Amino acid sequence: MALTVTKTGDWQTNMGNRRVSFVTIAFDNSYATGGESLTAADMGLRVVDFISFQPQIGFVFEYDYTNSKVKVYTQGAAHAAAGAATLDDYAVTAGPGVSSGISIAREASAGAVTSRWGPLKEIANTDDLSTITSVRVVAFGV
Repeated sequence: MALTVTKTGDWQTNMGNRRVSFVTIAFDNSYATGGESLTAADMGLRVVDFISFQPQIGFVFEYDYTNSKVKVYTQGAAHAAAGAATLDDYAVTAGPGVSSGISIAREASAGAVTSRWGPLKEIANTDDLSTITSVRVVAFGV
């Protein structure tokens, strides 16, 4: 659906020949696969040269410069051997607003093992991210 972008106080300044914007973003209750729109204009810029997001409650954010979108990622896991299981995009109906966590147990494993959790996964389409309400964003541009 849409992000809410908030600009408060001295939200923009100059650094050399670049403008720097400090805003916060809040997500709504239906994430769109591929990311939520966040344009340069939303942050008082014409072009975004670099952008950084503060991680929040276990989620990290990536900017798609080509499409001007914020993608949201969290840990996904593939787990093999005894008690094989796959955890991917809240497959057990847990998500950002749920207080119970997700746990994976490796049963019948002999000795110590190393689990490689793999890369982060993009949040699933229509997931409710409305609890993510104050992600700090710093954007450099012109």
